[in-house]
Amino acid sequence: MVLYAELNQGIDSFVRIANFLRRKNIGVKSVNMESENDSNINLKIVLQDEALVNYVINNILKLEDVENIRIM
Repeated sequence: MVLYAELNQGIDSFVRIANFLRRKNIGVKSVNMESENDSNINLKIVLQDEALVNYVINNILKLEDVENIRIM
């Protein structure tokens, strides 16, 4: 399962999401981060377990600097 998100606070937003995934022991196949400019980042996360998608989305939505979360 692939999650896409736009991050507004640059690398700080990415680190918050990565730390959440690590703390909750959520399996990640890959992470891809592309910077549009200094503060906006497009993030792509491929999860190992599709059953955790809703849990991950609900927790990422709590972050103020994350927008446009999509599932593919």
